[in-house]
Amino acid sequence: MERKGGVDKSLPILLSSRFMVMLTQVRVDVAALGGSTTLAGRLAGEATRPALDEAIGRETSNAAILLDFGGVQLVTSSYFLGAFEWLWNSRVAREKELFPVLADVNPESRDEIELALKATGYRTLFWEPDQQKFRPFGLDRDATETYDRVVSLEQATATDLFRQDPRIQQTGWSNRLALLYEQRLLSRYKYGRQFVYVPLWR
Repeated sequence: MERKGGVDKSLPILLSSRFMVMLTQVRVDVAALGGSTTLAGRLAGEATRPALDEAIGRETSNAAILLDFGGVQLVTSSYFLGAFEWLWNSRVAREKELFPVLADVNPESRDEIELALKATGYRTLFWEPDQQKFRPFGLDRDATETYDRVVSLEQATATDLFRQDPRIQQTGWSNRLALLYEQRLLSRYKYGRQFVYVPLWR
């Protein structure tokens, strides 16, 4: 995965151009944002919020926020929550359709981030370099199956998944898809009477 310094708003997210709603990508260099390779403490994390707002852009919407930890030796769980929790739980992030994803996280930092995610119940996508793709963290078997089905189809409605597997009612598929959207793992757009769910990456 190519490493970029600072913030790059020019890169399109890896979605087919035939999708009706395109996400833009905002890449944030977490080490540059925090001014250090070691990032610790909730207050220190919260102090980066103005810089993060500027990096993302106040007018940015429908965007995947790629948090690039490539230059970070250690980020603690408290710093992570202080700096980035609002991307999961704030009304602003949801209204603007911001979807946080994580890349280039070393094992020690990943342990800390996973502690934070487990404690709060948040889900996210981690870049898996051995597989060269993003994979969701914290999903149960049913949610993982649903996510993988959408990725394989590149976009899907509850009707699409019901046609694939009618053992689960369409309402059941709809609920599964809506939950993945609420967990910030899929984006969606309205087409007719249905929502079409789209992976953030493929």
